[in-house]
Amino acid sequence: MEPFNSQERILQYDDVGYIGDWGFGSSTAHAIIRYDIPAGYMITRIGSYTTFQPSTVSYSFYSNFDGVSPTGLLAQTEPDTHPYYGFYVKTLPDPLYFPSATSVYVHARFITPGHGYPLAVEYAMAGTANPIISSRVAWISPSGADASWMAVGAGTNSPIDLCTKLYISPATSLADEMQSPAFVNIFPNPARNYLNISFSLKAASPVELCLYNQKGQLVYSQHYPNLPQGQQQLHIYAIDAKGKPLASGVYLCRITTAEGSQTKKISVIK
Repeated sequence: MEPFNSQERILQYDDVGYIGDWGFGSSTAHAIIRYDIPAGYMITRIGSYTTFQPSTVSYSFYSNFDGVSPTGLLAQTEPDTHPYYGFYVKTLPDPLYFPSATSVYVHARFITPGHGYPLAVEYAMAGTANPIISSRVAWISPSGADASWMAVGAGTNSPIDLCTKLYISPATSLADEMQSPAFVNIFPNPARNYLNISFSLKAASPVELCLYNQKGQLVYSQHYPNLPQGQQQLHIYAIDAKGKPLASGVYLCRITTAEGSQTKKISVIK
């Protein structure tokens, strides 16, 4: 059992929950699910049911899907093999941040050797369950290849909801504020060529600095193995991981220490 987090929200379409297995008669099936992320939230975790044992599950996150192919890769996870049936939650190594409201498309791949129906779904079952099935939010495919996707949900030949859940939290949650490094200040803001980031540490600590763009993509990171107790000032250039100048726009700067994390919104102008 995990502790209750009042800041966390769960985005899902399966109101009733896992009712049955779905697929194409083969041990591999793919799903794409659209989730609408509110402004100022971050994706921290994702969870799905497995329909057989063992099962292998992996996820990719995209910014666009036109019904033919997903584009704009934001993040992806390594495949996890689960030995038993059940519901499994995957924590993203780097949360995806979204300063503006946006839609995200999650591509989930399920492999269930020896079982031809890898997808956990809900559907109406007479006398047992009568969920309201969503429309225009999910697609499935036997291969995950372009142009192989079939829409599912209300109004289709497959009136199902996929039982995959997305966990989101405010980018600056109450927990962050209570445990965060004190008095994080970033200047100049707006910035042109460089940023100064100041904060204080109650004790010596490793520090992780991350910059995210408006799509939630990590564009720059810097690890400081052990900064001393007291006031700190980090000086970084407004560049991405490849050393190219950051484009004009809004970014999120997240400072993580042993004391917690804090996220600040910054602007870059050219």
